[in-house]
Amino acid sequence: MMKYNHAEDLIVTNTGEYVIGNLEIGLWLSELTHIYHAAREKGYEITIASP
Repeated sequence: MMKYNHAEDLIVTNTGEYVIGNLEIGLWLSELTHIYHAAREKGYEITIASP
């Protein structure tokens, strides 16, 4: 089991557009996986959550 030095929460959206205005939003998977892997390599424990 890996011992973590730090913990980080990554909050991602679960909606397709802003409530105000018709602007589409979302998450590119590579945006999440890039920071996830970079942080894990530096010893961070990562929690991914979606409201």
